[in-house]
Amino acid sequence: NLMKGFALFYRVRAFDDQAAPATPLYSGYSPVTSGTPVAPPLLDRVWRLRAPMATPRSKFASALINGKIYVAGGAAMAGDIGTVEEYDPETNKWRNRSNLGFTARSGPAGAAFGGKFYVIGGQAGVAVSNKVEVFDPATNTWSAGPAMPGGRERRSLGAATIGSSIFVVCGANSLGSDTRFLDLFNPGSGGWTTGPDAPTARHGHVTSYANGILWAIA
Repeated sequence: NLMKGFALFYRVRAFDDQAAPATPLYSGYSPVTSGTPVAPPLLDRVWRLRAPMATPRSKFASALINGKIYVAGGAAMAGDIGTVEEYDPETNKWRNRSNLGFTARSGPAGAAFGGKFYVIGGQAGVAVSNKVEVFDPATNTWSAGPAMPGGRERRSLGAATIGSSIFVVCGANSLGSDTRFLDLFNPGSGGWTTGPDAPTARHGHVTSYANGILWAIA
């Protein structure tokens, strides 16, 4: 369980949008085999299939909030996805959550802050989005947050929460060019600030924060 300090990592496998869609699979893996208070079979270095998402999707936002995993948006062969789902690892079940007030789009970034799910940027149709939309699981409602700064909207970007800010990393701009942008969004004040550019322009990467370092991988 992700919220009990156990060394258990989760990933979502989405279908390849260049081919016929397959079943949307969700898998769990633990790299630890000893030295932790976790009972088998979690710690055997084996991937196990978990319950599938209701909607196959790629290029979606996700975040972990209070032991549950939230996904929003994404791409399907039919177009942008506007549905929102919640996964409970304890019960191995997905359920749909409200999408009223959420803009269907692909390639947004997701981050958790203060018990809420922030979905940032992405692409709706042919237009790159500057939207920040916020889901509150406690009330099952969406609200609009302060938009990304002008000229810095992008898709296929990454995000990670560090301290009082969400760090938004790289992504592709409206011209289709990769960027090196780093923007910091403070949900408390609603303000955006510009950080130093990343060394390498990129999009479609994984962003994470670990051991005091902000990582952009791929």
